[in-house]
Amino acid sequence: MTESNFSGKICPNCGRMNPSTATICDCRYDFETGVVLTVQTTWKPTTAGILDIFAGILYIFWSYISWSYYASCEPSYIERMKALLVLMHILLAVIGGLAVVVGGYALKRKKWRVTLIGSICVVLGSLGILVKSSITSMGLLPAFALPGILFIPAIILTALSKNEFE
Repeated sequence: MTESNFSGKICPNCGRMNPSTATICDCRYDFETGVVLTVQTTWKPTTAGILDIFAGILYIFWSYISWSYYASCEPSYIERMKALLVLMHILLAVIGGLAVVVGGYALKRKKWRVTLIGSICVVLGSLGILVKSSITSMGLLPAFALPGILFIPAIILTALSKNEFE
């Protein structure tokens, strides 16, 4: 499609084709004023990213601590719960890693949807681990609750700062 066949506006800043009714391009160029608009950055995505990363590191740490706890249990208990224990520790490591990645996106203010959905998935995973740990009477229930609590404000802050992400 050539410029003459297009009935819209071509952005002088990025070259994108925009509908003729557009007032602002996706690159934030304002057709009326001729300037690129800037987005005011706040502390919200940074705080959300730090909370996500901190909670992810806690999950990885709790995975190691709880594995050490189970290693000190009597062997018959370990054998009965072996599959569940291995699954829980893999899940903890995955949740922790996902939280660190999501936190990195929040700090860089990139991929808002991925950041928000990732944080929500981590909270849902956290709830599953809390239920599992209460069923097995692990004794580390408060330790697993802390990272999950940190994700709630991280989700809220990420949701509120949508316009700051690329």
